[in-house]
Amino acid sequence: MNDKRPLVSIIVPVYKVEEYLRDCLNSIASQTYDALEVILVDDGSPDNCGKICDDFAAADSRFRVIHKSNGGVADARNNGLDNISGDLIAFADSDDLVEPDWIETLASPFISHPDLDVSICGWYRHEGDEIKPYGTRYPDHMITGPEAFRIAVRGAGFDGYLWNKMFRASLFK
Repeated sequence: MNDKRPLVSIIVPVYKVEEYLRDCLNSIASQTYDALEVILVDDGSPDNCGKICDDFAAADSRFRVIHKSNGGVADARNNGLDNISGDLIAFADSDDLVEPDWIETLASPFISHPDLDVSICGWYRHEGDEIKPYGTRYPDHMITGPEAFRIAVRGAGFDGYLWNKMFRASLFK
């Protein structure tokens, strides 16, 4: 691991996604950014998701698993936030597939802009047989926490998804 790069904590709430989970976790494990930890929060999933999470954690020391009773996705994410070690936070849904440079893309602006609080990236969506790109309205893909708050209050800003953003961990403390 490169100690000069900020540690990124990726939080993945997991519930009833056995069909997609391995692909999701493999895509996260394949990141080009090496300074990361992955917090898998098994939210009491009744299928084999807990075992899949445990298998990934046994095979890759960057993965940690929290098993808890079902409380919903927000509760699972909050539980993950209570257990992070990173300086930066990203979220993935357990049925997502992420590009190998997803974390690199989101973390790089924090390295060159130490006052940055939030970075944003575009994404792709499967629509039938097509894969369509979607993007952010911010050409530099980064904003400060106060600006993010102003944009959110105006309701004319970025989409409310968590999985296309990275946050400075201190925003959650």
